[in-house]
Amino acid sequence: HGTFKVCWCGSYDPISCPACCQTMQEYTVYAGNLTSGGPIQGQVDRPAIAVPFSYTITGWGLSDVDRIRIVDSTTICGQAGAEVHSLGLEASTVPNGPPSIVEGDTSMNRTSVSWTNIIAREMRKYRVCWCA
Repeated sequence: HGTFKVCWCGSYDPISCPACCQTMQEYTVYAGNLTSGGPIQGQVDRPAIAVPFSYTITGWGLSDVDRIRIVDSTTICGQAGAEVHSLGLEASTVPNGPPSIVEGDTSMNRTSVSWTNIIAREMRKYRVCWCA
């Protein structure tokens, strides 16, 4: 999530210069900016055990079809196991669908998305994985 500068190296050629464009000094032309959307990372929540709570993600470029998985903190997002919610959550309350509350300009440029009525049944550390 953020805005980045894009620099260009025009000397790469797989035949005449296969070793070109391998150091940052060779990227000498400013090509433009790249703005990437997504959630603001690092959010910490502490919901009470056995009490329904809402999980809200804020950021830029969020959408009505985003999904989350709440996994144990030892699970790495994007790797095996991240597709399944933690067993520490009440199974009937896990957020399997799109957000139930959305805020923002258009369906593909939301600034806030929320999933509601989630219940943690065990006190443990969790990680939230986001999928656009």
